[in-house]
Amino acid sequence: MSTQESARFLPGRQWVSVAVVLGCVLLLIGLVLPAIHNAREAARRTQSKNNLKQLGLAFHNYHDVYRVFPLGADVLADGTANHGWSTRIIPYLEQSITYSQINFNVPWNHSINELPFRQSPLSMTNPAVVHHFSSDGFGLLHYMSNPNVTHRNHCVSIDDMTTGTANNWLMGEAAGNYQPWGYPFNWRPLDLPLNGDPGSYGVWPNGGLFCLADGSVVLLRTGTDASIVTTLKDAAPVASAEQIAVPEHRFETSSDPLRQETFWPDVPDYASKGDGVGTTLLYDRSDKPYFANVYRSDGKPVWNVEHTMRIDLIGVLENYPEVRILSVPLLDDENAEIVAQFPNLEVVQAWNNHLTKKGLAILESHPRHPSVLSR
Repeated sequence: MSTQESARFLPGRQWVSVAVVLGCVLLLIGLVLPAIHNAREAARRTQSKNNLKQLGLAFHNYHDVYRVFPLGADVLADGTANHGWSTRIIPYLEQSITYSQINFNVPWNHSINELPFRQSPLSMTNPAVVHHFSSDGFGLLHYMSNPNVTHRNHCVSIDDMTTGTANNWLMGEAAGNYQPWGYPFNWRPLDLPLNGDPGSYGVWPNGGLFCLADGSVVLLRTGTDASIVTTLKDAAPVASAEQIAVPEHRFETSSDPLRQETFWPDVPDYASKGDGVGTTLLYDRSDKPYFANVYRSDGKPVWNVEHTMRIDLIGVLENYPEVRILSVPLLDDENAEIVAQFPNLEVVQAWNNHLTKKGLAILESHPRHPSVLSR
């Protein structure tokens, strides 16, 4: 007799028992799943709260050094925006390596600055948000700052907060319209409703987390009295419309980063991985390498660093000749002869520029006349 035939002969009481067991299982699943969801949301909220505390502490550590909070955005007379508050607090977030990779002599979106800004510092990403990158590969910032505290070409101090730091705010969780963390205009006014359109604040069903100017983190609920929000919004100092103006630009977002890889040369007596000289390659959306960063870790003793670096540079030339951007710790006449062999070269950055007229002439003879940037 088959299984189906025998099942038809099960006594009625046994069917009832099976139904009861299945019902209990379904009930248990119905009870456990919401609990798991709530536990995960609570963990994500705790992490976001810790992020805001770290960002607030970085603001205050910056203030301890410079007696002002970081400049909102460094904007030149021609409208060129160089760097913003989020870049300036990076050293106070224990991101000194990232900070050391940024060339402040050129704007944040210059090709030579792509390596640091394609990373996403953990304290700037909200675990409740899916998208961590822009469509062109930049790491996103999920928190926006108070435009009265951070804005164009002007710094604010604690002394300017005449209503007290507990009655002012520094930043909060953005609801959407996320921007690269290196983008200079990372501020947004505080308005109701919370959890509204993507240009508002708040990512949780019941509101959003905010870091106050005294460093504390609070939850402003969707039903928060409008007078409380108004008090925070209008707390002194109040910036002018010109100071808080931002470009009309929206970044497309993505959950996938652009590919990058790091490797180290294979030479005798070489230091362990992570020390000395290495190379990081960046790839575009078509998965073609376009940026090569040959670097030396700061303060690390390296066996014959110049020779080791040339081994890496020659390796890049042999395996990835199509790269358009190069960053090297040392650019001398000997390295210029290697660099000049990259046919598509557009920009070369040198942390130490030791070029003589001979080396300059070699690079000037390149058909693309690559720009040479120094640190």
